[in-house]
Amino acid sequence: MDVPQLKLSPAQVGGLTSSTEAVADLAHEISEMLRTAPHFVVVKADPREDRAALTMQIADVIADFGPSGPGEFGGIGEEAKKVSFNVVAIKPTRPRGQVKGTAYSRTNEPLNLHTDSTFQDRPHELVAFRFVRAAAGGGDSLMLPVKSVTDALDDEMKRILAEPNFPFSEKTYPCYGSATVPRICAITAPRSNSRARTGRISARANGPRWTHSMRCSAATRLGTNFHAEPGDTVFMHNTKVLHGRTGFAADSDRLMYRVRAFATCLD
Repeated sequence: MDVPQLKLSPAQVGGLTSSTEAVADLAHEISEMLRTAPHFVVVKADPREDRAALTMQIADVIADFGPSGPGEFGGIGEEAKKVSFNVVAIKPTRPRGQVKGTAYSRTNEPLNLHTDSTFQDRPHELVAFRFVRAAAGGGDSLMLPVKSVTDALDDEMKRILAEPNFPFSEKTYPCYGSATVPRICAITAPRSNSRARTGRISARANGPRWTHSMRCSAATRLGTNFHAEPGDTVFMHNTKVLHGRTGFAADSDRLMYRVRAFATCLD
């Protein structure tokens, strides 16, 4: 599958810094692309531009489009209107077997297919990764539309995956479905333990077969594999596309900004 892209010239990037209308136009174009398969787009710009503020501004504009209303959805209050921002770089941490939750993204280990905000009742609809520095080898991005997975699930598998038995960090969650937003939270969540702390995971959904199946799908028939370059910003519809990455060298200076926002206009 071809990677959907928007290429910005230096003049276009310069215009975005001086025109809120230009930012709104770009945000609208991105949001329209996120509504349709494959539900992600790579915005390419000059890598010398460190555009964290612009990425946040675009996310903020998209969040304001249409019936955004975070305060009225799922009991989420005014704090939900804030755009979330953090820096993702390799951080020396505990041995691999003890890495918890989102700290896993700050290692050089491969990340299996998942969606962000897995541990929230309502995940962020919009997630963006701004690549400041890319890994010289490895660190390829994996994308797989959720529909490609759900279409392949029978009723029994959906029931199994909807049980809150899948561990992420220190708690367990359902892997599929929600009372408010149909989704797959995570195909294989980063975790320190191989079993849920509560409940039991059916042998059919547990372990190597499911993990191996989704890795193969992402790398070959169903998904998209690409290497993000410095200056690229990957915008994704977080409840419609799964993302992951391949591993890379432990001494890599790979650096990216991660932005999340509630944006009900995408649905």
